[in-house]
Amino acid sequence: FGNLKLFGKITNSEKDSPIHYNGTVDFNDLWINNYHLPCFHFDYTAKDKILKFFHKADTSNPYECSGLIILDEVMPIKKINILKGKTFFNLNVDSLGDHINLKAKGSNIDWSFITNVLNLPIFIGGNADISINLLGNISNPKGDMIIASTNGYIMEIPYDNFDIEIGFCDNIVTLKKVAMVKLKEISVYVKGSFPFWFNKTKKKSIDVFYNIEDNKLGILKYLSRGFIKHNSGKMFLKGSVTGTS
Repeated sequence: FGNLKLFGKITNSEKDSPIHYNGTVDFNDLWINNYHLPCFHFDYTAKDKILKFFHKADTSNPYECSGLIILDEVMPIKKINILKGKTFFNLNVDSLGDHINLKAKGSNIDWSFITNVLNLPIFIGGNADISINLLGNISNPKGDMIIASTNGYIMEIPYDNFDIEIGFCDNIVTLKKVAMVKLKEISVYVKGSFPFWFNKTKKKSIDVFYNIEDNKLGILKYLSRGFIKHNSGKMFLKGSVTGTS
């Protein structure tokens, strides 16, 4: 929710020529799930069902952005580019009918933005580099996602390195590598597979395995924000989540 203002004009320079729209969109006090954006604005042009938007960074809006949307295609979003200082996000999509080729790349993305926009049940702090590739039919894409982050925290538990490598194929998500490491203290490793959300017509198995090693019982200390303390000891936790969806 929030406030939206539209300014612009409609022109038609010649008879029977396509109508040309251009103007400005202003958002104020915008909320996307739990993410709050006080103000954001951009200019746009639209002609022949092709929408382009763009904005140069200024004092009221530090984000530089541009994009291309083709309104009558199955996958209308074609390009999105966002830049702010050392942070950037690029999205490029080629599509023909139900076939897509999607490539996305981001650097120095704030984890709090991701968790708040997606309304995730856990909070992650720090920054991350992200790469996503999807190719094939939109209902059954193949691809991968790689996330790398350093010096952040998950649910108050700090990490030195947090790495995720995921594969997508035949409506199955494969966790090739999920690793969170706090040097000489905590290590968490997860691997396995589970069904993708695109296709729910077939029941498929869930097989996820995890291994947690806590050399200083730091997990309890961090989750309790220091209320629970320890003198000595280690914790090892190994398990699995299996079933059919």
